[in-house]
Amino acid sequence: MSLKNKGVFKIQHSKQIHNTDDSLADIFHFLDMAVMERMGDGSFQLLGDIPDCLKRFFPEVSRGKKGFRPDEEFPFLENFLFDAEEWWAEENAGKLQSGPWIETDIYGNECEFEAAAISLGKRKILLIELARYGYEEKQSFMQKSRELSLAYHRLAQTEAELQKSKEIAEAANTKMISSIQYAKMIQESLLPNPENIRSFLPDSFFIWMPRDIVGGDFIFTDHVGGGIIIAVIDCTGHGVPGAFMTMIASFGLRKIIKDEGWHDPAQILSRLSFIVKTTLQQDTDYALSDDGLDAAICFISDASYPLPAAGDKEQQTRTWPAGHGHLTFAGAKLPLIYIHNDEISLIKGDRQNLGYKKSDLSFSFTNHTIRMEDGMYFYMFTDGFVDQLGGKQERRFGSRRFRNLLKGNARFPFEKQRERLLEAFNVYKGENERQDDVTVVGFGFNIKQSEVD
Repeated sequence: MSLKNKGVFKIQHSKQIHNTDDSLADIFHFLDMAVMERMGDGSFQLLGDIPDCLKRFFPEVSRGKKGFRPDEEFPFLENFLFDAEEWWAEENAGKLQSGPWIETDIYGNECEFEAAAISLGKRKILLIELARYGYEEKQSFMQKSRELSLAYHRLAQTEAELQKSKEIAEAANTKMISSIQYAKMIQESLLPNPENIRSFLPDSFFIWMPRDIVGGDFIFTDHVGGGIIIAVIDCTGHGVPGAFMTMIASFGLRKIIKDEGWHDPAQILSRLSFIVKTTLQQDTDYALSDDGLDAAICFISDASYPLPAAGDKEQQTRTWPAGHGHLTFAGAKLPLIYIHNDEISLIKGDRQNLGYKKSDLSFSFTNHTIRMEDGMYFYMFTDGFVDQLGGKQERRFGSRRFRNLLKGNARFPFEKQRERLLEAFNVYKGENERQDDVTVVGFGFNIKQSEVD
């Protein structure tokens, strides 16, 4: 039984098994998992015994051992534990999974592992197990591949039929790619024009890289009475399904901001959740879909500074006056990072998605207001950058590395920042495929930048 299939059992019964360490350990031991508790000094205490299937990897670890460091045995866990610490600190329900990795035992056999972090009250629990089902799934995939290969060779017995099938497939593929390319043009038309944005946000950059031809991320900007609205949206999935969701969300934002006149980020999130949920009929019992999105929205206000009118070149050259404006942020799972005086700060979004069947339409999102000052840098982004696998260990880029990258490049001009972020992303990704759509927005006010070595 894999950790994935046992997740429901663990979470629903966690309150019943926390009374004693022995009962907790015995249950996970029965499920062939090693269970460990994170201690104050960063080490772990083993709860119960190491399961028989894992003893060859931990030959000297006995029941109840303290001061245990599994990340020394399994270096893959070192990066995962950074994310696990944030997970434990928030006492999240459910589990945070590491994804599979390969280890070699004392006999030279390769085995696939998975780890998971869960919270039991204030207790920080780490689970490690062999990912058996990953091997079985691979065997099934290989068998299906053999069957497809056999079917292909049978088809290839008649050269004329093969050539005809190839021509039909190429024509269908060309038609499909052409349609998706046209869809990309439509989706890009919904994105803000960087040149227009620079008229009221001269210090800014935008990165929008769909994993496929089209994607589920998009950027929204608008200047309204008394300020500017900037939004970053991450819809369910990527590719064509994600692109359909961006159309719904984009028109929803325009309706909310343009037609209904909402400028408050928290209220915009609430209204957008309602529009997406009701548009897809996910507020009914007969809904076929369960899709939604994450979002980050900023409203930059400055009542003393009129926004530039179309073609007003004089106003386009003005800067925002220091100390008069405010930035209000609200997020649905997505955060805001800002840097000022070489100090980096993270404002997390509320842990609530938008538009899904289980999304709470009565949920009140939180507004965070920041007084703008000269030399402030702001960044909004989806999870595609931090979730990218790469490097020597094939690990996630990670939130900590991403924050350090932003801080290290903040003093460069914004276009240079964009170039350096893309360079760092591509170097880390290497030959790996892109995991997800990647979107990053950066902007600032009255920035005095100079390139540095």
